[in-house]
Amino acid sequence: MENKRRIFYYDNISKIETCPIGDNPKSLKMYRLTTEEKISGDDITPLPIKEPRRKVSKGKECISWGLSHFSTKESALSMFKVLSKRKKSKGIYSVIVSKEMAIKHQSGSNKQHFTVYPYEDVNYITNFVKEKL
Repeated sequence: MENKRRIFYYDNISKIETCPIGDNPKSLKMYRLTTEEKISGDDITPLPIKEPRRKVSKGKECISWGLSHFSTKESALSMFKVLSKRKKSKGIYSVIVSKEMAIKHQSGSNKQHFTVYPYEDVNYITNFVKEKL
């Protein structure tokens, strides 16, 4: 049976061939870096909306519309250390992402990196929990 639910930014994503790339049906605890101490709507807004003038690399169009997550706290902390030096990251939040909440797939060469596309009918931001650094 085909899924009739819409992901956020579906009208933009549907124009990209084979996007989303896949879907991992398992519920996974994932970690997201935030730009402020407290998670906000800006932290769950994809790059093409936040920075519309920024050029997206060829082949990265699909994942640019999703939200970057990590499957381990260690991999999130590793990226946090890099980004916090540039003042681009100030916190880490965890969330359990189920198939009822979003489409998700592993992306890039880092096997702990996932791209997540939340469904429109899910208040995704309310599911996050602040992690200790």
